Amino acid sequence: MMMPKIAVSHLVTLCLLLAAPIAAQETTPAVELEARALFTSIMSPYCPGSLLNECPSSQAAVLREEIRARLLAGDTREQIEADLIVTYGEGILASPPFSGFGVLSWLGAVAIFLGGLGAASSWLRRRRQAAPREPTIHGDDTDLQQRMRDEINSDDEI
Repeated sequence: MMMPKIAVSHLVTLCLLLAAPIAAQETTPAVELEARALFTSIMSPYCPGSLLNECPSSQAAVLREEIRARLLAGDTREQIEADLIVTYGEGILASPPFSGFGVLSWLGAVAIFLGGLGAASSWLRRRRQAAPREPTIHGDDTDLQQRMRDEINSDDEI
């Protein structure tokens, strides 16, 4: 009697495993679009430095499917992001939020950009204003200057 129960449980498990990819493919275009937008705004917790949509890890694939399932169930992007932040921390977001320490991140980046822009424009302005200098003879040797003029003029006469 024990053998049929094991066979039935194996059969049920096999059916569930075969049906899982089919269920995962039943997303609407709107859900898939929202899911892909989420995948590009979330860092992968399994591939350091990679977005979730770029990570080849099987664990990342499971996380992507969980996000799709939650979107199909009606969860909003904000709810999913909030849960991911609770689970993985704020580092899961590809760009820092505009609150708390994230404000400093955004303002710091803007300040550095504006400072670089100001330094570059100042450098260009000074470079443009600097007129080319004519060579000068140091000292007060008017006799030497006169001989040089005479020599230059004598070369023209040849």
